[in-house]
Amino acid sequence: MYRIAICCGASREGHEICALSENILDARGIEAKADLFSNPGLFMSAVCSEPRYDLYLLDISPGRGTDLDLAGRIRAIGDTSPMILISSDASDAIAGYKVRADDYLLKPVTQDVLDEALTRLLKIRKTVLFRTREGSLRPIETGSIIWAEAFVHHTEIHTEKDVCTIRALLSEVIAALHDGRFLRCHRSYMINLDHVTDLGKSAITMADGRKIPISRGTISEVAKAMNVRFRTGQDKTVHSPQGQFIPNAPMR
Repeated sequence: MYRIAICCGASREGHEICALSENILDARGIEAKADLFSNPGLFMSAVCSEPRYDLYLLDISPGRGTDLDLAGRIRAIGDTSPMILISSDASDAIAGYKVRADDYLLKPVTQDVLDEALTRLLKIRKTVLFRTREGSLRPIETGSIIWAEAFVHHTEIHTEKDVCTIRALLSEVIAALHDGRFLRCHRSYMINLDHVTDLGKSAITMADGRKIPISRGTISEVAKAMNVRFRTGQDKTVHSPQGQFIPNAPMR
């Protein structure tokens, strides 16, 4: 389920945007649920709960009760989900860069305008569609994937927000991602190199604290892949069993 949070002071406009968002994604085969909030306080309470939302639509028009401070608070808690700002004032578009908004829409928001915005968003965020165990299509932003575990008839993908169970073999997941960040370190596990914090002799520690087992035959391959990928990285470091420190490149 693709979860959307919409904060809009105008009830009629908010309901229209909710309906448009769900219809656009439904036409793409993506099951979506949009939650509408007119109160910023209730909106933030929902934002801070689990699981996190996949998309935010904020009406920052003057007098709507929603402003860029609200968008800033979302980013301040470490939520990097896509965000679209909506306003009747074109000058607000420049201010949107301060809160790392993904897009800006000028009113009136029509179906065609919102459709184009969501299409751009899914492409920019490198989103891949997976079919869940329940049969629905679930878009997952590749950068949010931390690790995945294979089971007999399905694979569990662990992201920064939640765990998604999909109908696919682990090899099929890796093929669908088609991204050098993802590596099979064990017959039952795949990792995202961007989320590795420690490389041990028998396990890899991920950003969420989970220790992923590593096969003897793949440890050198993993170490080599990390060195190649993070050679030009900065800020954070990953410790390897050989004692060297490998820079960890930022996700974006």
